[in-house]
Amino acid sequence: MLRLVIPKGSLEANTLALLEQADLALKRGSDRDYHGSIVDPRIDRVSILRPQEIPGYIEEGLFDVGITSRDWIEETQSDVEILCELGDAGRVGGRVRIVLAVPKDSPIERADQLPANSRISTEYPNITTRAFEKLGIPVHVFLSYGATEAKVPDIADAVVEATETGSSLRRSGLKIVETFVDSPTLLIANRASAADAAKRQAMTDVQILLLGVLAARGRVLVKLNVEEASLAGVLDILPAMKAPTISKLTSGDDYAVETVVEKSHINVLIPLLKEASHREDRALTESHTSSFLAVCGCGTLAPRWATAQGVDPRSRGGPGGEGWHKAPSSGSATRRASASYHARTATTFSCTTAPSRWTATAR
Repeated sequence: MLRLVIPKGSLEANTLALLEQADLALKRGSDRDYHGSIVDPRIDRVSILRPQEIPGYIEEGLFDVGITSRDWIEETQSDVEILCELGDAGRVGGRVRIVLAVPKDSPIERADQLPANSRISTEYPNITTRAFEKLGIPVHVFLSYGATEAKVPDIADAVVEATETGSSLRRSGLKIVETFVDSPTLLIANRASAADAAKRQAMTDVQILLLGVLAARGRVLVKLNVEEASLAGVLDILPAMKAPTISKLTSGDDYAVETVVEKSHINVLIPLLKEASHREDRALTESHTSSFLAVCGCGTLAPRWATAQGVDPRSRGGPGGEGWHKAPSSGSATRRASASYHARTATTFSCTTAPSRWTATAR
């Protein structure tokens, strides 16, 4: 149904990882192939192209949906529909910005201080020209095909360049004085394709899967058993996206409590929970698998939860769950772990490998 295009180059590796974590893994003959397939009825074919080209091809209807960054939409002025931001999904060091940089010893601190007729080297001539036209400053813009920052001061007086952290510019003796475009990774669509009801639903499905993975990356699942007398104190401490899940255990007066929390809080939270539960033999489990947490937070697929439990996530086929019966990892937390695994079919897989027992339920 959908013709998908994804970016090659600096965005490629993390985009492929995002798709795989969303259970939309790309299959191709080799890393050099520019075409591949995804085993999903919503996606007919996949191409890998330079991110500069993607907005224009999607506007022309050569593809229905694609992943690129905002800078190339701005540079090409392509008329596409933005479905959602994917944040920094395709980047490593942080969100990309298109910035104006000048020599570090220059007195210039803002773009409007650049002298008239300055020479600017850039891979973004359209963004640069529009920015200085808006400021009313005439400049000479030279298209750069790489190593842009090395052209100052002999060839250019300033550069307009993409940067994540600014470290490359600083190493070249430059300083950032203005940001022209903040450039997150985007999921975009052809407007006519987005107006088609069936294709729009497929796009929405893909969008949900991708956003679920991203939302999960900063969260962890916490589980613990709590005595009834300590329950109120634990709940006062325990944060949740909505509310903690509380279940009465079949034996004794204990309760099983689980919730999803921000990963940045977990190192503070666990000691507090230990103190509040007043137990040395509690079962406190932290899942460090972001994909599993996408299930908890967003209801998306979570193939990598199984990996954290020592299970092969590629084998989810039929009843009995062949391939799921690898031995779970050692440690009481993993041995006591149980969780929900959302997939397209309602099947239960279980592992009874001694000395542990856990169940993953596909809903």
